[in-house]
Amino acid sequence: MRTRRAASVSFNAGLSLIEMMFASGIVALTLSMVFGALVSLSDVSQSAERRAIAVTHLATVLETLQSLPYEDLRRYDPSALEGLAKGETVVAECFDASGAVVPLPLPPGAVQEALPNPLRVRATITWTVGRGRILSMSGWVLLARS
Repeated sequence: MRTRRAASVSFNAGLSLIEMMFASGIVALTLSMVFGALVSLSDVSQSAERRAIAVTHLATVLETLQSLPYEDLRRYDPSALEGLAKGETVVAECFDASGAVVPLPLPPGAVQEALPNPLRVRATITWTVGRGRILSMSGWVLLARS
């Protein structure tokens, strides 16, 4: 006797459309997280590089100020520093006996002898990093008249 086997088709043999959509969503979410992390890593790297350049420029300004004769201080213009990046500015200012800020180079009518001895000079560098964030860093140096 022959038994006839019915060809049974299993409806559970593959993935359903819902399962495929769910798996695709998980893959898309994972990929977006990975690419987001890569972009953030790139921003952090660029920010660290810009900070290192700014620190170098600030150190250059402070060393230049330290090596200048006191009499040449009135003509020092930090914005003439070479190698400044776009959006990077350097400002040097000193403080008179009352603590008021006097920008460098000194204005033509300023009396240099009225400045205290030692003279406190502050250099500030400002730069822009990704997405328009503005950062700044300052350093101080004391200059004495000889």
